[in-house]
Amino acid sequence: MEQSTGKIVGSIGLRDTDWEAGRTEIGYGMHTGQRGRGYATEAARAVGRWALTDGGMRRVQLHSRVDNVASLRVAEKAGYQREGTLRMAEQDGCEAHDLAVFSMIATGATADNHPKAEQADRRSSL
Repeated sequence: MEQSTGKIVGSIGLRDTDWEAGRTEIGYGMHTGQRGRGYATEAARAVGRWALTDGGMRRVQLHSRVDNVASLRVAEKAGYQREGTLRMAEQDGCEAHDLAVFSMIATGATADNHPKAEQADRRSSL
């Protein structure tokens, strides 16, 4: 929600939650006119951190089509680490698409979720 206007700019949620395994998947979508303003990044970071702290999860995963450059950037900027590619994992009509797999895990949830910040934390504790 845009704070100044109260307009809904998109949605975000958790799905396929396995409470026993401590694993969930995050999904988000933005209204076309609201893309590129940092809302998805802010929400993906906040919901991921919440799931790993108050939500009791150990792992939050995120899938994005490899041809969706904006979504890939959101995942990276929000602090998710790219783990690999699920080849031909999503069907869209007659076409199969590869999915990039990202995750945020509990050990990184309390840090800034930026590799430089995590590396600096590790160096200062040596």
